[in-house]
Parts: sequence; structure tokens; C-alpha cells
Amino acid sequence: MIIERTSKSVAVKQQLTIQEGQKVEYVILHDGEQAQFSRQFDVEKDAELKLITILLGGQQSDFDLEINLRGAGAIAKQYLLVMNNEQQITDARLATYHRVGQTTSSTVVRKVLDGQASGSLHGLIHIAPDAQLSDGELYDAVYLLSDAARNRSIPSLEINADDVKARHGSAQSKLKEEDLLYLQSRGIAYPQAKNILVDGFAARVYEQISDPDVKREVRELISHKVYA
Repeated sequence: MIIERTSKSVAVKQQLTIQEGQKVEYVILHDGEQAQFSRQFDVEKDAELKLITILLGGQQSDFDLEINLRGAGAIAKQYLLVMNNEQQITDARLATYHRVGQTTSSTVVRKVLDGQASGSLHGLIHIAPDAQLSDGELYDAVYLLSDAARNRSIPSLEINADDVKARHGSAQSKLKEEDLLYLQSRGIAYPQAKNILVDGFAARVYEQISDPDVKREVRELISHKVYA
């Protein structure tokens, strides 16, 4: 597993190639100030990339993640968690390109927005004309913890082949008073109840981390963010 940690403002573009037959788990963990970065991942024949990105705030975060599936049998599984509060802003652009046929991609996004925070997602699945028998999906879910929080999701498909599978979906929900009241009726204080609900929503992403110590660290950071 590769872990990339950022806590200060960065403006770096990097490229990584997953060689033929390799399996790589790559974790990006940002917890800090304003961030701006760009990453490109090229996945070769029969290789597999699991990319997990955790973005915990920053006054303004602007980032691009591009995945290129360049060989038959290439697989990319991408998971993104964004947590913003106060007036924090995140602008995410995720693009997956099926350059050849018989490639598979899956992208799962979770955004938790509180205070006057905002988050936007521009998600793209592109399937090239020669990329027959490819399969791509993109799902985005947002959890609004305040009425002032704002979300914008723009998923798109660019399909240039006819024997493929491609789909996208998005959902938005709000923190429900009845859920909080139910937990409080079981003796759980309001802050802990809110944390339980947020943790359950965010788990879809952080549970993909294979290292138990890193997973525990992320859970603690999420909890701190909720209580902030």
C-alpha cells in the first residue's frame, strides 16, 4: 500500500503507472490547509488500482484525479471522501478513461458538508471507440448537515463504443432530526449521535483501506472533524 499525506498547501502534478499484472492500493490523505493538486494514474494490462482519497477540509481544495485504463483486463476502483465545514470549499474533478477494451472502472464518492461549506464534483467516464466490452460506473452521494451547506454534482458519460456498460447516479440527503432523537433516546448524547450517523455514511470509503492502523487514524480524524 502507498500512502500520500498532505497537510499544507501543495500544487503538484504527479503521474504513476501501474505496470502489467500489478495490484496497487494508493491512499491520499489530506488534513490541513488549502490544497491544489493533480494526479494521473495509468493502469496497464491486467493491472489493478484501488485509489482511496480522503479530503478533510482546507479553506479551498481544488484537485484533479485522472485514471487511464490502457491495457485489456485493467481495473480501477476509486473511492473519494470529502468532509467540509464552516466555509470550506472543495472542487473535485474525477475522470476515468477507458482507452482500450475489456477494462473495468468503479468510482464511489461521499461528501459530508456542514456549516456554510460547499462541495462540487465533475465526474467523467470516457469510453473510447475501440474500448468494446468495457464497464464503467460512477456514484456520488452527499450528506448535508446544515441548511446552509451547498452541493453541486455533474456526472457525465462519454460513450463512443456500442458494446459496453456505463452508468452513473447521485443522491443527496440531510441530517434527520428523527435519527438523532432515536439515538438520543438510547442514551447517546447529541455530539456522539451525530458522529455515529456521519461515520456510517463515510464508512463506504474508509472501510476500503486495508491497513487497520491507517483506517483507525482516518476514523479518528473524521470524528474530530464532526466535533469541530
